[in-house]
Amino acid sequence: VGKGRQSDKSDIEKLALPNLKCEDALKEMAKMIYTVYDESKDKPFTLEMAWLSEATTYKFQLVPQTLVDAAEEWAKKQLADDDDDDDDAAAEEPAEAKD
Repeated sequence: VGKGRQSDKSDIEKLALPNLKCEDALKEMAKMIYTVYDESKDKPFTLEMAWLSEATTYKFQLVPQTLVDAAEEWAKKQLADDDDDDDDAAAEEPAEAKD
């Protein structure tokens, strides 16, 4: 629920969740959250995550902060790399000819 709900729903459907480890899913979820976050418009936030898994005997538990920090760092790096790729692609596009 909230901003970016529809795009996140689509991104979640694209993930191969049955084949994804929980640690990898954390990274993907962090990336989705940071994709819609706009520093200039949105308030700063603290990323908190929890999970239910076989390892937690299917009990709700907060994810250890070290894993959250690693997922957050990975997500920010991925988004920065994506931005760099977009900038490179825009620079390589030829200018349109004017009549």
